[in-house]
Amino acid sequence: MAKKKANSTDTQNTTVFFLDFVVDEEGILTAYKGRNTKIVLPDIVKGIGSGVFSRENGFGAVSKVIVPEGVEIIQNSAFEESDLENITLPSTLKIIGESAFSGCKKLRSITIPDGVRRIEDFAFSYSGLQEIYLPRKLKNIGWRTFYDCKCLKNVIFPKECHPKIEGGAFYGCAGLKDENGLVIIRDRLEYFVAAEKDSPLYVDIPDNVAFIGEKLFTEYPVVHLTMPLDCPEWPVDIDISIYAESILQNDGCSISFRDTDGKIAAKVILATAGEHDYTENLLIASIRRKPSGGFDFEAYDRAFFRLERPRNKTVLALVRLMYPYELTEKMREKYTVYLRGSILDVFKAVFDAKLGILGMGDVEILKVLEEKKILDEEVIPELIEYAQLHGRNDYALELLEYQKETFGVKDVFEALQLFDD
Repeated sequence: MAKKKANSTDTQNTTVFFLDFVVDEEGILTAYKGRNTKIVLPDIVKGIGSGVFSRENGFGAVSKVIVPEGVEIIQNSAFEESDLENITLPSTLKIIGESAFSGCKKLRSITIPDGVRRIEDFAFSYSGLQEIYLPRKLKNIGWRTFYDCKCLKNVIFPKECHPKIEGGAFYGCAGLKDENGLVIIRDRLEYFVAAEKDSPLYVDIPDNVAFIGEKLFTEYPVVHLTMPLDCPEWPVDIDISIYAESILQNDGCSISFRDTDGKIAAKVILATAGEHDYTENLLIASIRRKPSGGFDFEAYDRAFFRLERPRNKTVLALVRLMYPYELTEKMREKYTVYLRGSILDVFKAVFDAKLGILGMGDVEILKVLEEKKILDEEVIPELIEYAQLHGRNDYALELLEYQKETFGVKDVFEALQLFDD
């Protein structure tokens, strides 16, 4: 190393130069002037300053550091994007600052002392960590702390460790995924990795998940989630305009809710294509838990009156009638009246494949309309004619049978001359 002893004091700012280390009056290391890549910090250091060993500040070549007892903080970006492979931290350490080890690709493991209380935003993001053992007294894991740590295979929480975990803390940690592509940290769904991105996804969220991280599904075209009726909390901002971006923003995404027996008791489809942003987000905002827990079906039903596109109104009405969980009689009647008044448009949408969003065949949709008493007697002949014109005799036959059973038409084949040569 350089000189064995070289203490001097700058009387203007009381900065101390100890060998190759520049330390301010509070004991914060503000610069390193040496060239060694394996460094033992002197005992006068009480904190590592912002960017001291970062690549941006010109000393990213550091590979090994021993930090002395007495150091309580590693400040923002201290080792950001450096070549650090190994670091020994003192028991006195309390705070690891924002982006402190971000981008340290060669850092495979680190032992964080039990005294550390806070790990700030992006602290280990983009690093090469493979395993992390969290300290017992940890109170907070910052926003995107381990963001995109693709090599991370194991996260160990001591039983005494119950920190607050900020949004996206483990987003992008694909190495932590289970057999279903879910990255679950304790009771939080932090990330999702799909086998395919271009096909509709069906994701079953386990009962033990209490919180769903932000922007997990927005890159996929269509996602169908299944979760408990007492649905997990979702990240929602006061600003309603970001709901769609942070949760599910693509037309056709659905959420099914299973009861305690595992049966689907309720379903909602976020059929929002072409609507005003505010209206779209009203539907999605229903995901916010009610005070008593669960999806806010009442708020979802209210959003129906703000929809402008007939196709969207039709889809919402059909699904709510098919799965009438917490559906009031008043809203049941309003949905029924709407569908009856728009029945020709509904049928045209079915034949034009515009209701494929329901995930059902058109004959299945027809049977739902029959079951829910949407079809009036006087409209059936026109619907049958429309079906025949489009070469759908299967549809016409279904309507004829329904007409016969419900309204007592005796000889429907002869009356309508369905198979006229």
